[in-house]
Amino acid sequence: DKKGVWVFDPSSTTPTLTNVTGNQPRNIAFYGTGANRKMYAGLYYYNSNGNTQLARFDIGAANTCSSTPNSIPVYTLVNGKGDLISTDKGLFMSQTRASGNNTSDIPVFVLVNYSGNKIFESSNVQNLTGSNGGAIAISKDLSTFAVVDADQSNQNILIYSVTWDGTTPSFSYQYSFALSGTTQVDQMAFDQADNLYISSSKKGILVYTIKM
Repeated sequence: DKKGVWVFDPSSTTPTLTNVTGNQPRNIAFYGTGANRKMYAGLYYYNSNGNTQLARFDIGAANTCSSTPNSIPVYTLVNGKGDLISTDKGLFMSQTRASGNNTSDIPVFVLVNYSGNKIFESSNVQNLTGSNGGAIAISKDLSTFAVVDADQSNQNILIYSVTWDGTTPSFSYQYSFALSGTTQVDQMAFDQADNLYISSSKKGILVYTIKM
């Protein structure tokens, strides 16, 4: 049974996989260091619940943990497909939403604090009507945000500048660019130089320099 979170060590002469936990998360994110390290995971159909439940595993300095979360649900979203990003402001959590369905009760993405309290939801974010796959990314300095739109044939990446009032973000639409012929953007991430890496099930890994 290979479900769960696995650690791959490429530096080993005989690489092995270590099972962190036996659950079946759709996404994971870590926050904290040493004894305070936590792993957050979006568990789909956990205990036969059809939603994605955000769970917390208190891993600490260990490399494995119990398959039973220390806290669940920290937060709940409806759909199973999406991303989970940890920041000093809280956790961004996203989900697939068809065009016209980025609503306040079921938004494309939310920002929650580490206790699971919602800080922000995306229903009023300009030009964001939905998301095909729920892929999101935020730059290391938390000033630039990317999200894939709802188009299923020629997907667009929407770029926003982000300003903060404490832990509450404001999103200002800047521009978008198209990924012609891409049927699914699976995941995105910024590097330290604000290059955006896009994993596409049709085109592989794409890299874009994002200008603001």
